[in-house]
Amino acid sequence: MTTSTTTTVSVLQKNFKAALEDLRGVVPKRPTLPCLSGVLLRSADGRLMLTGTDLEVWVNKWVGAKVEGDGDSGLSFVAPFAHLLQIVGELPDERLDLHKEGDNLVILWPGGQLTLEPVAPYQDYPPEPLVESEKLGPAVTLDLPIETVRALVRQVIPCCGTDPGRPTLQALAISDHNGLLEAVGADGFRLGVLPLPAWDGPPVKPLSVLTNTRLWYLALKYADKSTRTVAVALGQRVSRIDVGGHTTVLTQNTQGTYPNYRQLIPAGFVNSATVVRRDLLAAVKRANTVARDASGAVRLIADVDCLTVLARAEGVGEIR
Repeated sequence: MTTSTTTTVSVLQKNFKAALEDLRGVVPKRPTLPCLSGVLLRSADGRLMLTGTDLEVWVNKWVGAKVEGDGDSGLSFVAPFAHLLQIVGELPDERLDLHKEGDNLVILWPGGQLTLEPVAPYQDYPPEPLVESEKLGPAVTLDLPIETVRALVRQVIPCCGTDPGRPTLQALAISDHNGLLEAVGADGFRLGVLPLPAWDGPPVKPLSVLTNTRLWYLALKYADKSTRTVAVALGQRVSRIDVGGHTTVLTQNTQGTYPNYRQLIPAGFVNSATVVRRDLLAAVKRANTVARDASGAVRLIADVDCLTVLARAEGVGEIR
């Protein structure tokens, strides 16, 4: 077959399919721009990169490939994501050869071929925002253990707000305290603070970044069994996480001033109680059947030898 392209990219069907599956939820189903319904395919450094975005989050997935031909021209194509995902998922577990014929993308496999028209010219696909530049300044970079990312997602982000009218509280705040970084989530009722591990290098500059919570959810989602740490870059307007060298996630930061949460942390505690974690969780879960009708509020009443969990909702009743 004679083609007009100079570059052929060969990938395994299972790897291509897995990368496309990982872009679910990133490529919008009802995009504001036609090109956002597509996935950008590019060959670079002997690999195939898939990019999806909804203009809030950018995700790059790298797939091992064999690139043959003129590396200067490469392969660049915006493919319809939904159709490509469905078709590739039904192909045999064989090697797929991708190349362009004119403006179209051709995918070859033993016994068949597929031709796709572009969603839009690849030049029109939204470029990734810069994490750092001469104008924006340098980013603060650090490596975080995946256990820390998991703690952020499970312990701190649930404290973040959900009210669109208070966008700063919807973000996970990363700020420095006495030269060390800590992550903060708050919604006006709850507050979660997690110190971040120390790292080698100079002390961080004064920093306050309101990161999109999707950045951390996606980083944890894309981590595999071999992922021990992730590389985090916190910029003034954009933050990025590199997961295992095979995935990068970028999100726009929220602009604004975070509340002074340190004013809410007591300097000391007059009373304290030691409880069995399992028993406390069971009591709170029972109380939640009533508390969810009262803004989710429960009261803790400490006595000499017991701790009572109380919830009361008008029109429902009381449980303790």
